[in-house]
Amino acid sequence: MTYPQSTIDKVCELLAQGLAILDIEEMEGMPNRSTICRWEDAGDENAASIARARLAGSDARVEAAVRRAQTATDAGLGRLAFDAERWYASKVNSKRYGDKQQVEHSGGVSFNATPADEGIL
Repeated sequence: MTYPQSTIDKVCELLAQGLAILDIEEMEGMPNRSTICRWEDAGDENAASIARARLAGSDARVEAAVRRAQTATDAGLGRLAFDAERWYASKVNSKRYGDKQQVEHSGGVSFNATPADEGIL
């Protein structure tokens, strides 16, 4: 099935609002997951729009997760929901929300030649 550009634009709008593809594909008249993923893999302007929408959506989801965690009446459930959103954001937008690993190296490397090594150099 071929969808009009307005449908692709609507998918991007919904993704940017933080909706998951699972939610979008259940809506009336919306494409299924495989169609959206095919658009995403096409490498054209629609693919770029979907990628930008997913990044914006991860921001929206993180903001909503923080708000829900702050207002949760059950601390355990609030923490569980927040951790799930944090994990999701780290996968969808790892540059912004992923675990940053920084490797530091101090010291140096030295080579002390011995008389036996001088023939090698």
